[in-house]
Amino acid sequence: MAFPVPTRHARREGLRAFTLIELLVVIAIIAILAVVVVLTLNPSQLLAQSRDVNRLQDMSSLVSAVNLYAAGMSGASSFSLGNASSVYVSVPDPLATSTAGDACQGLGIQALPSGSYHCASSTFFRGVGGAGWMPIDFSSINSGSPFGSLPIDPVNQTSSHLYYTYATNGSQFEVTAAMESQKYRLGGSGNVVSTDGGILPNTYEAGTNLSLMPLDYGSVSQGIALVQSSTITIDGTSSTCPLISTGVGDFLVVMYRINFQGISGITFSDTKGDSFISDATSSDSYLGVAYAYNIQGGSTAITMSGFASNIISMSCFEYTGIQTSGDPFDGGAVLVGSASSTYGTGPITTTGSSDLILGQLSPDLPSISPTAPFSQLLQIPYAVHGWTTYTVEAVNAPAGSYNSQGSLPTSTSWHANIAAFK
Repeated sequence: MAFPVPTRHARREGLRAFTLIELLVVIAIIAILAVVVVLTLNPSQLLAQSRDVNRLQDMSSLVSAVNLYAAGMSGASSFSLGNASSVYVSVPDPLATSTAGDACQGLGIQALPSGSYHCASSTFFRGVGGAGWMPIDFSSINSGSPFGSLPIDPVNQTSSHLYYTYATNGSQFEVTAAMESQKYRLGGSGNVVSTDGGILPNTYEAGTNLSLMPLDYGSVSQGIALVQSSTITIDGTSSTCPLISTGVGDFLVVMYRINFQGISGITFSDTKGDSFISDATSSDSYLGVAYAYNIQGGSTAITMSGFASNIISMSCFEYTGIQTSGDPFDGGAVLVGSASSTYGTGPITTTGSSDLILGQLSPDLPSISPTAPFSQLLQIPYAVHGWTTYTVEAVNAPAGSYNSQGSLPTSTSWHANIAAFK
């Protein structure tokens, strides 16, 4: 018996397409899974941990290399571990122009309680022949230098306090590094800084005499540094942005823009119960700043509420290095401009010796050009009238007068604010 072959039309009738609701459910599940993965992995801390592992490996390599040099060259007329009154720094000084190096006067590095710094030039600082950041001529070892170039910190910046040092008394030596991740810093699950046998509780030490480095610069290993950020743009009656594995004692700040209502009456809270201070830059009908200091730590979510249905953009930041005792707010200002190709928000005069300064600008333009010391941190397209919200940042800024200003590609109206924290 022959059976009829289904026509193309009949085969199509037998298939069932996904409904819109089913597609939305799948998309929502994927989004939830993506958030869970990010919350679990914490990419910024994983990267910091990876750099810390590299630092520990570098410390071990440097100790082995100096011991190899001392064993092979001790007694030779050219033998030298360096100047006993100097602390040698892995960051090059742009003011140094010769193999002699200088005293790091171009770096603005934290002052030593005794002795002086030594920095190599940017041309020679990785050299292994004695003109690099370490004063040892590794090329004189009979078996050859153990390095093609001297190891340096993965970040290698004095502004973040992430760099290596070397010190000697002529016969013994010490190398140090500041840890970056929460895991390897003091109090972390993999704490190495207080268990290394040295005298500095916050700085990792290695070598044959762990009492030569006079400054515990790892106690401010981040200076003021951005840990993570989260942004959201919505049309609703509340807004929440998540932050993962925040550090105990760290600083949270929210930069936001709201349309129609204005910022009066808006409140902030998080799932850890941290206390937020809002309207830090005085009143503006569109832009606002809120912050919490000396926070509880751990994964949290910051909620902005107290407004009718509205279109808002909200950026949440976690910083480390902000003071934990007393309100860190160090000044703020707002300004509204129109028909202008430049913007500005101040000036404000800060008193802190190493401030975080954040500025926010909302024009109806696709780009801005901030001026030093500010750099663009975020750009959030806005859903109304083509407006875009920009956040600019200056970190570890010394006391002085600041105006978050810059140029615009064309004349337009804008709102801007600025806030400083010490």
